[in-house]
Amino acid sequence: GGDAGNGPEDDGELWGVNMYEEQKDSIKKIREIAESLSAEQVEINVVNAGLMNVGKSSLFNALADQEDLFKVMDIPTTIICQTIRMNGINLIDTPGIGARDADTEEAFRAYRQSDMILFVHNVNTGELHRDEIDAINDISKEFPQKRDFWKRFCLVVSRDDLRNDKEISEIVEKSKADVKNHCGGETFPVFINSAVRYWKGVRQNQPIFLQKSGISELRTFLHDKSKELIAHSLELRQSRLEESKRKEMVEWERQHRMHAETIVRLQREHALKKKRAEEELQRMLHGTQSLWTACHSLEKELGCVGLFGSMYSLTSEIIKTK
Repeated sequence: GGDAGNGPEDDGELWGVNMYEEQKDSIKKIREIAESLSAEQVEINVVNAGLMNVGKSSLFNALADQEDLFKVMDIPTTIICQTIRMNGINLIDTPGIGARDADTEEAFRAYRQSDMILFVHNVNTGELHRDEIDAINDISKEFPQKRDFWKRFCLVVSRDDLRNDKEISEIVEKSKADVKNHCGGETFPVFINSAVRYWKGVRQNQPIFLQKSGISELRTFLHDKSKELIAHSLELRQSRLEESKRKEMVEWERQHRMHAETIVRLQREHALKKKRAEEELQRMLHGTQSLWTACHSLEKELGCVGLFGSMYSLTSEIIKTK
């Protein structure tokens, strides 16, 4: 016999539980997209993205001109996205992806609702890392078409004064090339921003630092871009909903097909085990019959009829049962 808990029934029950949980998650995703379609007023969602501790929250604080609006920490302290409105735009601050599964899951919930992605890279870490390239590719899958994503993607390079302009320019050019070669992004805006310079300019009332921070330039870009995107926002949400439904139906069909194939395999394995068990039983019965015959002959030779009586009774019961 097989190990307890590993039979076809157990495999089927486990599959059923897993499928139920997966389909619950799928329906939840579809419902979230559908709810965004039912909103009375369509608003543009600008979502930041990137690894932990690259300056995402600091960037949004500067854009909103509120220094302590979003928490800025070196370690992840929350997995909940935070949203504020800025001139008719929703700025959605997300957890850093890749650090914890729960953070990444929460961040991707926001990406699925986004009209614009600001992918933040910290220049102090050098050029884009492999996990950042992977993240960009994963985020792009949350848009119905690649072209939809690249129309709404912006690379924001977060800087301070530890590197000179020449070094930063080289890093930016290498990063743009990496996005093109590994993600397929041909043209997309790139901004170099410094929240440190921005707040220094605010505190010291120094316009030169505000100008060199690049924050005003990005703020203006988002304002103008939102006007362009608002006309296509509902269309994007509808496309996301239809694409999400299509993907889930394909996945459910794949899962059901896989389950059916598993059932057939288990049935075949069960039939094969049953056949082998029957063959083994026949060999055992044949061996028992031979032993019985041999013992009967030995009784006759020894003149001790009934010496192996208990064995006769046992084997007789076995054979009768068979």
